[in-house]
Amino acid sequence: MSLYRIVAVTALMAFSNACSGTADAPAPATPASPPTALPTTAAEAMDILRAADAFEDTRVGYGGELSRYVAAFRIVLADPGASAAFHSLVDRATPAGRLYGVAGLYFADPPAFDDALARLAAVGGEVPTQHGCFRMAEPVARVIRADGPQRIVVGQDATLASWLAAHPEGGPCDLAGGCVPLSFVEDGRPAPRPPAR
Repeated sequence: MSLYRIVAVTALMAFSNACSGTADAPAPATPASPPTALPTTAAEAMDILRAADAFEDTRVGYGGELSRYVAAFRIVLADPGASAAFHSLVDRATPAGRLYGVAGLYFADPPAFDDALARLAAVGGEVPTQHGCFRMAEPVARVIRADGPQRIVVGQDATLASWLAAHPEGGPCDLAGGCVPLSFVEDGRPAPRPPAR
């Protein structure tokens, strides 16, 4: 089993334990939504992302199911019109949908990533997020760039797995450092660009 999969399995186990209400973890703040059908076309995926009501981790809920939004993100990313689609989300979507748009630009239009992050940071506000089975509201600025010196920052041509191997203690995952977009694809691909300024 690869290191990336070990880290993913460890994280999933931690979320599962937290979601199950074990004595070590608090009960979820808001129950997770029941699973819904995953999108199958780029048009359907765009509709889902444009109206996204939360910015979710790759795996969510009590069973660690693939996020419907991340599934939609992957479909749009694989589409030949991905760059235009993600730019459209940044310009015209819910706050969560705009964040998915920025994450997509990390791959589909790497030079536009920094400016799109700056635009969303300037808007500010909060966005609903979901980590495992926990839903909460977080400042958009923290989703873009996490607090603290130990945040995950993946250099160009490096992989998320290589960063995690070099830093077994882990750290906060955000958009600017590349962790969130790389975690969405779950395929071990190298970072197509340096971390955001």
